[in-house]
Amino acid sequence: MAWAVVTLGSNIRGPVYLPRAVAALAQMARVARLSQVYETPPVGTAGPPFLNAAVLLALDLPAEGLRARLRAIEARLGRVRGADPNAPRTLDLDALLYRTPDGAEALVLNRREMGYAHAVVPAAEVAGHWVVEGRPLYRRAAAFAAQAQGFRPRVAVWSAMMEALSVNKE
Repeated sequence: MAWAVVTLGSNIRGPVYLPRAVAALAQMARVARLSQVYETPPVGTAGPPFLNAAVLLALDLPAEGLRARLRAIEARLGRVRGADPNAPRTLDLDALLYRTPDGAEALVLNRREMGYAHAVVPAAEVAGHWVVEGRPLYRRAAAFAAQAQGFRPRVAVWSAMMEALSVNKE
């Protein structure tokens, strides 16, 4: 069994799409942990704020298979990919980190996202002890402390995501 950290983001009806996304993830893998949901400013574009979170998945998929499944979930939930990678979106699912049972260090699957507080801070909540390129993920998150102070927790959205996980298990 492998482990993966997947980040979730939305700035079009996020309170609707994030719970649907976590329910879809739970159908393909075991959701072992769910971070808080944060409202964060958009990066690289003007537009509405994003809602961002991360999950830790236990799964029987190779990294390439995970990426394909994430894209399928995005499409099923209305994501339209255009030329602008920073455009507003219903859903963004990124495979950030991947770890095999024998791996002492996590493999970075999305280097661009590792440079953003909105990805690293929630990821550290679900896999802070993972070693990424020689240092624990929680230390990477600490480097974003100043940026993260502007993040606003969205407890109601997190609760809806937890509820989606509970319903999925019944």
